[in-house]
Amino acid sequence: MFPKFNIFRYLFMDTILYTY
Repeated sequence: MFPKFNIFRYLFMDTILYTY
């Protein structure tokens, strides 16, 4: 697993949570 991918995933999760 790469850190960049992890950051992307975290951002995506954050965005979804924020949008919801």
